[in-house]
This record gives sequence, C-alpha cells and structure tokens, in this order.
Amino acid sequence: MKAALVLSGLLFGCMHMNFNQFLYTCVFGMILVFMMEATGSIVTSMICHFLLNLNGVLLSGLNGSIRNASVSDAVQQSSNLASQPKILLAGLLVWGVIAVFTTAGGCAIWVHLARKNGRLELIQQKMNEAKRERIITPTPCDRNGISSRIYGSL
Repeated sequence: MKAALVLSGLLFGCMHMNFNQFLYTCVFGMILVFMMEATGSIVTSMICHFLLNLNGVLLSGLNGSIRNASVSDAVQQSSNLASQPKILLAGLLVWGVIAVFTTAGGCAIWVHLARKNGRLELIQQKMNEAKRERIITPTPCDRNGISSRIYGSL
C-alpha cells in the first residue's frame, strides 16, 4: 500500500503539470488516498478536491478585488516587513502553530472516519503487510542457501 500511496501522490502532482504546485499537490494526492481508504469511497476524496479548488477560486477573486493597490505599494510593504525579522519570526510562529493544530485536527478526523466506516484495522493491516513481505536473499557462499541447491554442494 505504501508504494501505491506514493505513486498515486506522484502521479497526482505530475498531472497538474505545474512545477510550482508539484510538492503540495503530491502531498495532497497522498492525503486523498488516505481519505479514500478511510471511507471506502472515492466521493470523499472528490469533495476534498472540490473544496480545495473552491478555496483557490475564492482567494483568486479576493486577490482581484485587492489588486487595485499599486505594485509599488506592495513592494514597499514587503521590503518593510523583510527589514523587521521579529515580525517575520512572529508570522512564522503563528503559521507554524496553525499548521500543527490543523494537521492534528485533520488526523483526528481521518481516524474518526476510518473507525466509523470500520476500515481502521484494514488500513493498519495493509500498512503492516510491507513489513512482513521482506525478501531475504542468501549470499552465494551460503552453505544451505540457494546456491547449494542450484549448483550442488561447493
């Protein structure tokens, strides 16, 4: 399941054909796989994708209404912020706290959905299968290994 999860995320990121978006679309593709696994339905992933796209459209509309300000004003404001590292550090701290709490909340919602749909144990079992399916390759000089069975006793 882990390989399929990573491959799905990579393909989701590649299908957007935008290098600037690749990293977060790759991660979002993996999140969509987890949502589908938790609910057993692709509809949940489709709704999440729709909501993310709606968010982008709404923010683009908001950006269009803000765009009336001149570019030189925006450059001046950003250079003022860059010269004040305390403000940048505070902003980074605020966004870091928001990221931690939203990630924890998202994980809690995912676990709740998986339990509600009776799929949590199945997901845990799929994730642990890779640990049990390790291939052990004996070395050629192994007395009782494959080489002695193929080539006879050495």
